[in-house]
Amino acid sequence: MEIAPAPPPVAGAAAAVDRLPEHIWEKIFSLLPVSSLVVSRSVCRGWNRAIRSETFSSFYIAATPARGDQIDDVFFLLFADLESSAPFAAAYQPSLDRWVPLPLSRFPRGGFSCGLRRVHASGGALVLAEEDETSLLVCDLFSGRAWEIAPMISSHGQSYALGLIDEGASEYQIVAVATIDRVFSQVFKSTIGAWSFKGQFWGQFAVLGNSAYLDGILYSLSRAPDHLLAFDPQSGDWTVVDVAMPSSRIVCSHILVHGGSLFLTAGVEEAGDISKIVIWELNVGEKSWKVFGSMPEELLQEFRGHRMNHFYIIDRRGLVCFCNTSSYLPLMCDLRRMQWWWPRHCPFKIPMNVQTWFGHALEPQIGVPR
Repeated sequence: MEIAPAPPPVAGAAAAVDRLPEHIWEKIFSLLPVSSLVVSRSVCRGWNRAIRSETFSSFYIAATPARGDQIDDVFFLLFADLESSAPFAAAYQPSLDRWVPLPLSRFPRGGFSCGLRRVHASGGALVLAEEDETSLLVCDLFSGRAWEIAPMISSHGQSYALGLIDEGASEYQIVAVATIDRVFSQVFKSTIGAWSFKGQFWGQFAVLGNSAYLDGILYSLSRAPDHLLAFDPQSGDWTVVDVAMPSSRIVCSHILVHGGSLFLTAGVEEAGDISKIVIWELNVGEKSWKVFGSMPEELLQEFRGHRMNHFYIIDRRGLVCFCNTSSYLPLMCDLRRMQWWWPRHCPFKIPMNVQTWFGHALEPQIGVPR
């Protein structure tokens, strides 16, 4: 990841570290985004030692709520060049409105660097990806670390990853499902390094869409028929959330978490064309979706062009990226202030099409080795 050059060492910084108790520095550093910590490590040996310590890593993870919806370290990996000798992803950083190249072939395994074929799911700083048709890797794209995991259990048909749960701790879970005559679910836990069947649901759906993790529950949208489903990775219990979809004409639906609530954003279709894009917030008490906002008409007209029937949505920490699947034109929205903007032009020479679409939002993290 491209990081701004560190400032020259600060005179007396080492002495300042010695004067202040270690827990005070931990408190100060815990409020900084990861990108600032990387720069701070270069100030003096004392700061570098404090930030790199395993004690601080644990403290930083525990202090995540104090930093709130900090977006400095959110990166949207929109397009990837996987064919070149040095594959990379074009990562957009909304807080600075800039693009940076993120290498995708620097994962040392068995004395050589492997590349990624396809990314199935993401969460936090991690992605679940294919190295080949039989190998699954969990990768931290920012540190260049990768771990090979066991293949999904396939006794109930073809399974696919529904979500990767990574809350910035040293553990993660992956939830995979198969939807044939019912929903079969299995969970991979990093603590034991193995998959296990965890529950099934007697509902027949064409497919389950994206997922969002909130308060220990993984939510997902089913397609054909459309419902909001909830899955508890610990117990394996599935439930249908008692709330109807806001419209029978929504397409390209996507759920996300923002400010401790569940949100739904989708297009509303009229005569085979998307006429508007709306954002709803789930009102649990009233068992309904309430309109939170919508894409302004003037932006929608430019975003959709002459005609549009499909678009992508990815999100992270209240930032949402919409991307037209015909023009691959991205448009950003910050839900905290309902601000919309066009990202600056991507400077990398990557053809923007279905083959190069990456479509994951990540953030680097400070954590103990997995």
